[in-house]
Amino acid sequence: MIVRHIGSTWNEQERLDLLSLASDFIEKSTKQLNLFGHKQANNLLYLNQTEFIGVYYNFLYKLISKLIIAVGFDKIKNGLLLDIVILRMVEPASKLRSIALLDEYFGIKHRRQSYYQSAPQWLS
Repeated sequence: MIVRHIGSTWNEQERLDLLSLASDFIEKSTKQLNLFGHKQANNLLYLNQTEFIGVYYNFLYKLISKLIIAVGFDKIKNGLLLDIVILRMVEPASKLRSIALLDEYFGIKHRRQSYYQSAPQWLS
């Protein structure tokens, strides 16, 4: 997604000037620190004070969702079933284990009770 076009350059100095303008724009509009800029990056992240808590595979989920739409499987209109289908493409597991893995891999929460309520309808 393009938020703003900063400009075009013809030489190295213009490129550096535009990179500076772009960095300023990003910093002001997102309020995020620049990890890769010309500033002192070694003071931004203290590894001894951080903890890795995990990742979600949102890109993979969105990609498989678009494939499901492309083949027309989204006509089912059952979010839990479609999420289980996506998860089983990533890691085959039982239906109840798949519900737990949906939260672990994609941050998607479904209740086990939802499965018991909707599974009988899947046959029709």
